[in-house]
Amino acid sequence: MKAAPPRRLTPPAPEPPEAQGGETPRAAINQEEPAAISSEPAAEADAPSVAGEARLPGRIVIDFTLIRGEQGLVVGRMRHEWQVTDDQYTLTSTAEATGVFSLFMPGVLLQVSRGLITPEGLKPLSFWIQRGQRQDRTESASFDWGADSLRFGRSGEEKTVPLPAGSQDVLSVFYQLALTAPHNGVLELPVTNGRKFDRYRYRVVGEETLDTPLGPLVTERLERIQAPGEDALTLWLARDYHWLPVRLRFVDRRGEVAEQVVNTLLAQ
Repeated sequence: MKAAPPRRLTPPAPEPPEAQGGETPRAAINQEEPAAISSEPAAEADAPSVAGEARLPGRIVIDFTLIRGEQGLVVGRMRHEWQVTDDQYTLTSTAEATGVFSLFMPGVLLQVSRGLITPEGLKPLSFWIQRGQRQDRTESASFDWGADSLRFGRSGEEKTVPLPAGSQDVLSVFYQLALTAPHNGVLELPVTNGRKFDRYRYRVVGEETLDTPLGPLVTERLERIQAPGEDALTLWLARDYHWLPVRLRFVDRRGEVAEQVVNTLLAQ
């Protein structure tokens, strides 16, 4: 079924991290700290590839509602902003608690990914994440593709490791999956969140239609393969909206559920 036309909105410019303070909404924390996945031989997984000259629109804004618990309690909001200039992208994510929850979880979670758009998809150059105003709650990652090395961690505590082809950060990975959709089988991607670096494996579950504020959306459902006791992630990519992420569901090791569900989407 064809989705309704995108709803247009005008996003405000993101605030610099020094203007923000406090803690982060729980639902947002779950996103920026995905579970580690035990690596298996790459030959067992299909590496995503970009078909032809596939490209995302030059500007994308997605507003999500943050939901916690099986009862669907709304706790906050998140915005993804994507901008392309001369085959370089900037991807920003901001999340904050709303309503009464802002009294207990003040502040903004800010993530920024910058990099190149290549025939193979996204090639991040830098990523950082700011949780409130404190410097000890900031991590970053620097991708040196010339030297095939990745440097990540808190300031003064960085680690340097080899950088495999196709590596992504925790924000760019969702848009790399959009560029390479539709998928089949099992996908494997090396991913960093600025604190650690792991290989994540995604199983393609199949097609699923979601009921959303944009109308019914035909989506591709993917589930991250995790070891027992680790956090779980399910991701839905919308076929009629450039395979962009429209729903993410997290279940932590204690069984607590957090979701991001699309509210509005602009792609132009």
